[in-house]
Amino acid sequence: MFIITGGGTGIGKSLALNLANRGESVLVVGRREQPLINTSKLSENIEYVVADITSSDDQQKIVEVACEISIKIKGLVHNAGTIMPIENMTDISKDDWLKSLATNVEPALFLTQSFYPHMQGGRVLNISS
Repeated sequence: MFIITGGGTGIGKSLALNLANRGESVLVVGRREQPLINTSKLSENIEYVVADITSSDDQQKIVEVACEISIKIKGLVHNAGTIMPIENMTDISKDDWLKSLATNVEPALFLTQSFYPHMQGGRVLNISS
């Protein structure tokens, strides 16, 4: 199985469909359910879980759902992210900066740590804007 964060739209959706068309099982993850439903309808090989990757509880939920579906994780794709804040450096607030780090940086470490025992030779791919 491959897990793709931010799998409801854009690159994540395209990657999920490509893998599913190759016969791979895919779990797409995101905060908004409707885009995930739309992606999952593209193939019977795609399942989804609504979760916020910035939440430790939701990170654990992702691991639990993935492990219920498959015992072997072939890949984890960190595709979810935010491009915000787009401002002059002098105008960025600490809260906005921390939100960006919580989305773009922290899951690449902490979600990967959560999956590590289940990966058995799997790969991790980080995608960023």
